[in-house]
Amino acid sequence: MENVITTATNVSPATAAETGPPTGRVSPSASATAGVDTDPGAGRAGAPGGAAAVRRELVRAWVDGWSRSRGVAAAIEVPGGFRVEDGAPGRPVRYVLPAADETVLRDLVGGIVTPGVRLKVCASRERVVPLLTGAWEVGEPEFLMTAALSGLRVGPAAPASAPQGYVIESVARDGAIDVRIRSGGGTAAAGRVALARSVAVFDQVHTDPAHRRRGLGRRVMAALSAIAAEQGAALGVLVATEEGRALYRSIGWDLQTPMTTAVLR
Repeated sequence: MENVITTATNVSPATAAETGPPTGRVSPSASATAGVDTDPGAGRAGAPGGAAAVRRELVRAWVDGWSRSRGVAAAIEVPGGFRVEDGAPGRPVRYVLPAADETVLRDLVGGIVTPGVRLKVCASRERVVPLLTGAWEVGEPEFLMTAALSGLRVGPAAPASAPQGYVIESVARDGAIDVRIRSGGGTAAAGRVALARSVAVFDQVHTDPAHRRRGLGRRVMAALSAIAAEQGAALGVLVATEEGRALYRSIGWDLQTPMTTAVLR
């Protein structure tokens, strides 16, 4: 069931087209506390306990928000990380690990036999790939990022109105909120946010190729950030692609760690 909760319009004659509950609270300053994982060996035994604990809470928040966003069962804690239903055809489950602990990862990989199972590990490819077997296909790099919502250059204080020729709407749906920017009968850009206590998890932010380079992605993020802040979130968390990382950094998001994704063939 959908519930359209806000709609803003700024429509002019046709214009030329431009162009997916934490166990504890994570503070807005967590992005500074956690630090950026640029060391391929980060996450091994002996890493600072405080940083490791913050990293785990950030990952827990992301997993919980992602589960709500995708409408799947809540994550289950497993040795070294979390197990969550993927919800996509041919992808039974995914394991999300806050660090590339060699013992944990080798044990996990050795026990997985179902094709389509995915791993998402908070570490660089150089650290993760040697711990996998040849049956695993490694995906493109991803990045765990955070931001204090009050400090974003595009955030709660920024206008989230639609540009000329577009309509922006917010839709509440099963524990998450979608923001869509529409043009004519189609969706030009969209994104989703789901809350896990004080953390807002941003998901499935995208712009249709025919509507790019009009700032629609920034407007979606502004609207999502404002909604999340109104509902009590202080910290934002997301996992970005290489392309998305540039956008998020330009509006105030901080990189926490590279993430390596792999799927069992």
